[in-house]
Amino acid sequence: MNIDRLNPQSGDAAVTRSQQTRETTKPDDTVAKAARPRRDQVSLSDQARHMEAAMRATAAAPDVREEKVARIREQLANGTYAVSDEDLARALLRSIAGNAPAS
Repeated sequence: MNIDRLNPQSGDAAVTRSQQTRETTKPDDTVAKAARPRRDQVSLSDQARHMEAAMRATAAAPDVREEKVARIREQLANGTYAVSDEDLARALLRSIAGNAPAS
């Protein structure tokens, strides 16, 4: 099996296109373009800057609000912790719906 001869015309066309490209390209243009370094630039909008600042602040914040946990623990220990029926119902509905509680 001769793989080189499966499509003999495609190779000839590629060589012809390559020769045409070399003939139409001026050597001076190629050197001038290669000598100039390309520089990429990125600019962020004000909204993106604010979003980045918010993300950093969120990442720096603790996952657990220690003060709230300590207060509730103390209330549980003293027997003074009370939850309203309405708050409990909302939390249960959010839990069933798959949403995290707001408090």
